Order: sequence, then C-alpha cells, then structure tokens
Amino acid sequence: ALSGGFGVLFVRAIGGADMPVVICVLNTCSGFAGVFAGLMVSNRLLLIAGSFVGASGAILSYIMCAAMNRTLVDVLIGGFGESGGGEMEE
Repeated sequence: ALSGGFGVLFVRAIGGADMPVVICVLNTCSGFAGVFAGLMVSNRLLLIAGSFVGASGAILSYIMCAAMNRTLVDVLIGGFGESGGGEMEE
C-alpha cells in the first residue's frame, strides 16, 4: 500500500510528454529491486536479469532525456511549483 501510494504521488505532476521517461525510471527501479532480491536469496539468475533490466532502463532514460534536451531531474520534478492553469495577466 505504501509503495502504491508513493508511485501515485511520484507520477501525478508529470506531463504527458515526460511519461515515457518516468516509465523507464520506474522500470529501472524494478530492475534494481530484482538485483537486491537476487542478493537476498542468493540467486544468480535473478541478479543477472535484474542487472540487465536496471542498466538498460537507466541507459534508455538518459537517452530519452538527451533527446528532449532536458535533465532527468527536470523531467521527474515536472509540474511541481507550477500553477494550475489560472487566468493570464495582461
């Protein structure tokens, strides 16, 4: 329940074009969780598979951010601190 709530709060402020990068970051986190699970149960296959998922997700996230000319921090912080589309001042 706690991790689900964290996931929802993590992606609420992300814009539409930034969502694929956020999905890659979440996949990276799942890969690293697989690495830690493999370490805990001493399973080499889980360790190797988690390493591949985590590393490929991190590389893909970096490439996607470079293609958009944005940093990963800018993508993840997204809409925090922005107003909700109020009226424009003239």
